[in-house]
Amino acid sequence: MITMLDVSIRAGVSKATVSRVLNGTGQVKKSTREAVFKAMDELGYRPNFLAQSLANKSSNSIGLVVSNFDGPYFGRLLRQAAKQIEASGKHLVVTDGHDTPEDELQAVQLLADRRCDAIILYTRFTDEAALMALFERLPVPLMVINRDLPRRASAAYSSSSRRRRSMRLTI
Repeated sequence: MITMLDVSIRAGVSKATVSRVLNGTGQVKKSTREAVFKAMDELGYRPNFLAQSLANKSSNSIGLVVSNFDGPYFGRLLRQAAKQIEASGKHLVVTDGHDTPEDELQAVQLLADRRCDAIILYTRFTDEAALMALFERLPVPLMVINRDLPRRASAAYSSSSRRRRSMRLTI
């Protein structure tokens, strides 16, 4: 496996410089940046996604929990969500709530544990009190769709499917 150290040796720069180039932080001369990218290409280097996520405190991913994967509605929802999220340069991570409130909440926690930058929840089963508690304890923004929530959920955005036929996701 090719490492940042290998890239730094090939490019003739420090490992810290390779890190700055990869993360887009700090000042790096254009010629140095080009040398690092050239070394990466020659070596076939692929950055460690998990390490970058930890360093940047961002996974560049949005989590989506649906109540189940059955039916044509969820296919359209997944297609549209993936299209919008990928257009913003992020990745969609999808999981299934298995049609139970416990599994829906567990799926949300799983996505939060995987450091998704935000989570979208399509819930049929989780009650309002559990949702409000979830808003309080989650470290990332939560968007609930297909449910009306009280206005006091200031950290949330809810959209009832009865009022809107489609929703544009802006990330």
